[in-house]
Amino acid sequence: MGEGGGQVLRAALSLAVITGRAFRMERIRAGRSRPGLAAQHLACVRAAAEISGGRVSGDRAGSQELSFRPGKVRPGDFRFRVRTAGSAALVAQTVALPLALAEGDSSVSIAGGTHVAWSPSAGYLAGVWCRAIGAVGLHVVARTERAGYYPRGGGELSLAVRHSLHPVMPLDAVVRGALRGVRAALTVSRLPEKTARACRDSADALLKESGLFADWSSERLPASSPGIALEIFADFGVISVGFAALGERGKPAGRLAEGAAGALNSFLGSGAAVDMHLADQLVVPLALAPGISRISTERVTGHLLTVAEVTRLFLPEAEISIEGARGEPGIVQVRGRGAR
Repeated sequence: MGEGGGQVLRAALSLAVITGRAFRMERIRAGRSRPGLAAQHLACVRAAAEISGGRVSGDRAGSQELSFRPGKVRPGDFRFRVRTAGSAALVAQTVALPLALAEGDSSVSIAGGTHVAWSPSAGYLAGVWCRAIGAVGLHVVARTERAGYYPRGGGELSLAVRHSLHPVMPLDAVVRGALRGVRAALTVSRLPEKTARACRDSADALLKESGLFADWSSERLPASSPGIALEIFADFGVISVGFAALGERGKPAGRLAEGAAGALNSFLGSGAAVDMHLADQLVVPLALAPGISRISTERVTGHLLTVAEVTRLFLPEAEISIEGARGEPGIVQVRGRGAR
């Protein structure tokens, strides 16, 4: 289905818990070099089961088949762990929406990778995703307690999830709002100050070449292994966008800066209101809002098409249309069913 990766599973788990609908999934990640469930996917499955009292079969490493039957979501205090450097943020996104719709407040602690490749960083979760779902009336606050980098992981991400007293609201974000500011953040662990300074100087120079001036913050966090992450955010009214670059052994500070600053410049040139990662992350909450939501995105991605397909299965009353070819700018329209 769609791009055939973990996005199918994570979207299905969230939607199953929200709707109370069971599912069976086969050929999980069958096209991957290491098919089946990996540590990160198992953490998502077990987290969704724990918050809902769900019943699961097939939740073992490498399994390509899974059956999941959710119960009723129970708010509370939860602790989850992703082995190795699997993404803590992806586990957070799997459980945060169901908990925000539950009848009470919750706190969640997730151990794992906080700044790892191919997933939202903990900073993106806090500074972009939480802000966006706040715009539709869902209240989640994220904080990085301890950094976790590849390959050891071992970071800690905490969530405070507040019960929403009002229905989820639709969102109109086709036209980009005025740029209200640029924020840049460095997360550094077990590396010398000169490394952080070189990264900041390089990023500052690139931003100023584009006429942008950032408000900087820097945080030194404990971690199991050395690491550095540069994150640049741009704020447009209720929507923010974010772009991250992660340090690697032998990777110069200039390349780190080019990764994040270059992605921001590319987005600004697109004219879109929502970055390509946030676009797919908004489909499920918008499908729960009554009325019509519309967002413009810099690029139609495989993840966006996939989560739309999964959402249609669980919420057939929701109408989701995507204008634009894959890899090109697009507009997503969602006529939601309303949360029940």
